[in-house]
Amino acid sequence: MHNAADSAAWFARFFDPVLFDEGTLLTVDPATTELHVRDHPLLSTVSLADPAGGADARVPPKGLILAPFHVPKWMSEPANRVSAAKAVEDLVARMESALRDKYGPNAALRHVIWAGMGGSVEDKLAGLAAGLLPETRAQVWGLDDVDGDSLAQILTAIAGPGGPSALGEALKGAVVVAQALGMTSVEPVFNCARALVPAFEKLGLDPATHFYKVTIPGSLLDQQLADPVASITHQPTGQSSAAGRHDYIANGLLVPLLAAGGSPEAYMQALQLDEAQVREAFDLANWLYATGKQAVVLLLPREWRGRWHARGAGGAAAEAATGPHVEWRDASLWFKQHLEESLGKVPGRVLKVVTTLEEPTDPATQAVVAVHAPS
Repeated sequence: MHNAADSAAWFARFFDPVLFDEGTLLTVDPATTELHVRDHPLLSTVSLADPAGGADARVPPKGLILAPFHVPKWMSEPANRVSAAKAVEDLVARMESALRDKYGPNAALRHVIWAGMGGSVEDKLAGLAAGLLPETRAQVWGLDDVDGDSLAQILTAIAGPGGPSALGEALKGAVVVAQALGMTSVEPVFNCARALVPAFEKLGLDPATHFYKVTIPGSLLDQQLADPVASITHQPTGQSSAAGRHDYIANGLLVPLLAAGGSPEAYMQALQLDEAQVREAFDLANWLYATGKQAVVLLLPREWRGRWHARGAGGAAAEAATGPHVEWRDASLWFKQHLEESLGKVPGRVLKVVTTLEEPTDPATQAVVAVHAPS
C-alpha cells in the first residue's frame, strides 16, 4: 500500500457486510448464514473452507477466522468493554473463591499455569517478556511442550526455598488452565493426563478445585478434563472466530492479565487501531512483500529479549535457593508463531521469522524490522 486511501480501503474490506454485522459488531456466523468462498475475495484466506472445493467451497461453522479484526471493534464500545471486564473479574473471583472454600479464608490465587500449545502459550510468554503481565498479584507460567524438565522448572519455582516438601502448600494457591482449540490437540492433553493432574492428586489436591479448560466440546482435552472441571469461554463475544494464536483478543489473555494484576479494560481499549496504525501495518506488509525475501529478522527492544529470567528479587542468592532460572521466552517468538501460522504456509511465498539475532546473518535473504518499545 502506498497511501492512506489504499490501506484504509483494504482494512475496510474486513468489515464488509458479508463478513461483519455492523449492528451487533460481530462476525457473521457461518453456522446460520451460508457462506461460500466465492462470496467475498477474503474468504479464501480468512476461512477454514476446504481448498479442494474451490470457489464453491462452503465456510463451515466456526470456520471464519476474523476475530483479530472484529473483536477489537466490538471492544471499542465502552459498554462491551465493561461487560467483558466484568466477566473476567467474575471468573477470576470464582477461581479464588474455590480456593478459599477448600483451604480457608486466607487462600489466594498466586499462580496460574497455562497449559496449551503454540500460540495459546506464546502470547502469555510474550506478555511477560514485554512487561504487559505485571505479576503483582499472581505469577503466570506457560507450558506448551511435553518435556518433563519444563514442568519441573515451573514446579520448582512455585515451591520456592522450601523445596519439594513445600510444593503441596504452594499449589493450594495455583490454578491450571488447559487450552486446546483443536479437536485432536495433544500437548495439553498429555501434560494434564500424565503430569499435572497426577501431580496435584499425589499431593492430595482435588483437580476440580484447581483445573479449568478452554476447548471445543467433545475434543480430546474436553474428554480428559471432564465435569466437574469448569469450562472458560474463549472469546468475550461468545463466538468462535479465533485461533489460539489470537488469544491476545480473547479471554486467553484477559484472564491471565487480570490474574497477574493488569487491567483488562485498559488493555481492550488500546486494541483498537487508529488510521495511522493501519497505514503503518499495511506499509510494512507491502514492504515485506516487495523485498521478495523469505525471512524476517525482528530486532526487538533489548528489554524484551531475555531468554532466561530469575523470578522475584535476590539475584544469584535467590537462584541458589530456588534452583535454575525459569525459562521466559522473549516476545519475538509470539510474533514468529503468529506470522508463520497465518502467512507462512502459502506455497511459493513461505515467510519465516528469525528470532533472537543481534544482526542479520544473511542480508541477501533476510529483511530486518526494528521494533521500538513504547516510550
